Amino acid sequence: MSNQNFEDMARGLQSILGKIKTSLTSQQRVQIREELSNFMSELPYKPQYEKIRQIAKTTSQKLRREITESVLDDLSSRNEELAGYVSIIAAITNKADADAKIVRMETVKLAVDAATKAITSAKAVKKAIADDDLQIAGDQLEALMEILTDLLVDLAKSS
Repeated sequence: MSNQNFEDMARGLQSILGKIKTSLTSQQRVQIREELSNFMSELPYKPQYEKIRQIAKTTSQKLRREITESVLDDLSSRNEELAGYVSIIAAITNKADADAKIVRMETVKLAVDAATKAITSAKAVKKAIADDDLQIAGDQLEALMEILTDLLVDLAKSS
């Protein structure tokens, strides 16, 4: 391009500028900016080319700003998207924590209920032995063993 005359250089710049539209993607802006950069490197450093150089340089700078703004907008939207995901995950985690507390409380309640029944049954065994009623003592001891066995099964299921 360095051997081209002023009119050829002006047409070259017009060709590049003709590609610029409002609906360009960031990638298209980058490509046009590269074309402008290559064009300016080929432009002779003579006074008659100064206006062409200035137009190309100003256009390149505007494209750079648009590219930067586009990247920042994209990053900003990703940040908003990330904040949304963090919010969803936090809600799920909080729900899981609450569910876990409920499960732990149910396990504690189950253990307390079984312990209460076991103590009642043990007292009945003790009373039956003291009354010398071995039949009732045996029945109450069997009931106590069933309560403790059920408790162990229930605790194994909940863990």
